Order: sequence, then C-alpha cells, then structure tokens
Amino acid sequence: MSLPNNVSPIVKVYYGKPILPEVSRVLACLYEKEFKQVAFEYVDSTPIDLIRLQASTSVPAPFFEDGSKFLFGKTSESKFNTGSESRAICRYVSETYANRGNRYLLGHDLLDRVSIEQWLKSEEQSFDPPSRALVLQLAFPLSTKSSNDLREESERLAKVLDVYNHRLGESQYLAGDEFTLADLTHLPNSQYIATSYEWGHLFDERENLKRWWEEVSIRPSWSQAVEEIERSKEEGYQEETTEEEETNYYEITRTPSKMLLKASTFLPIEESVQ
Repeated sequence: MSLPNNVSPIVKVYYGKPILPEVSRVLACLYEKEFKQVAFEYVDSTPIDLIRLQASTSVPAPFFEDGSKFLFGKTSESKFNTGSESRAICRYVSETYANRGNRYLLGHDLLDRVSIEQWLKSEEQSFDPPSRALVLQLAFPLSTKSSNDLREESERLAKVLDVYNHRLGESQYLAGDEFTLADLTHLPNSQYIATSYEWGHLFDERENLKRWWEEVSIRPSWSQAVEEIERSKEEGYQEETTEEEETNYYEITRTPSKMLLKASTFLPIEESVQ
C-alpha cells in the first residue's frame, strides 16, 4: 500500500560495506524513488532489535527502517539469503512510495508486475549465482576458486546473458520499454562484470545487452550509488580483508561488537532542500 501524498517519510538505512551488491541495490532503489541522503553517522551500537538480528546475519546486509517497517537481512528464522532480502526491501520501497520518483518500478498494471517478477526471479536464481562468483574473484583475486571453476561460472553466465541479449532485442529493457525493478536489481553485479578487464567481453560481445548496459549504467540513481561506493573507498571506510573473508565473502560471520555500521537518513528530495 502506498503512502498518501501529504506524508513526508523519513527513511533510515543501516549498512556495513557499500561495495556489497545488497547495499548498492537498496541505495539505487531509494535514489530512483527520489530520496536523498541528508545525514549519516557511523555507529558501533544499534537499536536492540537490530543487534539481535545482526547476531544471526551471515553478511552485513542493509537494514531498512521507515517508521512503519523494519526490514533486514537473513535471520535464523528466515529461509531467505541477504540478497533476497535486499530485493524484498526494494519491492517494499517501490510499493510503499509508489507515487514518488519512478512510479513504474513495478509496472503499470498486474500484467507488467508478473513480467517484472519473472525477471526478478531470473536475476536471483540464474544471473546472480554465476555473476556473484565472478564478482567474488574480482574482489578477492586470491580466492580459492580454480581457473576451471571460474571458466565454468563464466560459461554459465554467458548462457544466461544470451537469453538476456535476445530479450533486449525485443524491448528496450528487460520487462518492457520502461526501466523497472527488473533492471535495477541486475545493476550491482553487472557493474563489476561489465567494467572488468577479465569479463567485460561478456557484455561487449552482445550488442543488445551492451546497449542496455550503456543506458542503465548512467541513470542518475545508479550513478549516485556508484559515487557512494567510491566515496567510501576514499574515506578509507572499508575494513582490511581477512583471509576468512576472502574465502567466505558471502558467508561472513560477525558479531555486533565487531560491526561498524553507517546509519544514513534519507528524505524526499523536495523535503531535503527546504
């Protein structure tokens, strides 16, 4: 259910590493809905519910709060992984703030929504596993995957991208001729793959896919998310990577006492400039 037009939401997002796809996915969605980050602080203590949840979270995924909902990553009671939950946050933002920014992230009607959900499922189940493996290698070149493993993952991804390339020969974007959540959820991993020396050819060799990437990668919402990633690097915010993290990038186990979270406050753009 969307909020009334006269309600000015205050959104808070708690997250660890902006380089994580789970984080940049949520940030891009907020920017697409025309929210602006107006304040932030680094915290090593969080609300009790957040601490309780963080203790059973396998990755420092984003936590989302807007006064009415508190959404988070994987918990011991949840069958979903952190990536799934970041997508759930994006769905929630798109539905709740339907009248803000890009109003069609979930389409114009039920038929559009069905198509978008199909592509979201494809992204999570077909695109994400092989692309995530390659992103891991780019992030941690000393990971334990062999060259044969990486070649297999690259070949798996290539087959998925062949399907995407065909689809993008029929429409401007994945779910039709408008940018939707189906496209947005693909952006984090695509950023690392398409801009890499090792696997950029997977996009460059597919004409329709390359055209799509050139269009979506310069959207203001994604550009802001990328700026956040680069800014965090310049600030030296990222922790030094341990050997355990290199081999368990998506299975990092942390305790709340070791977590340094960035707590960012977002407001609608028109409210933030008053």
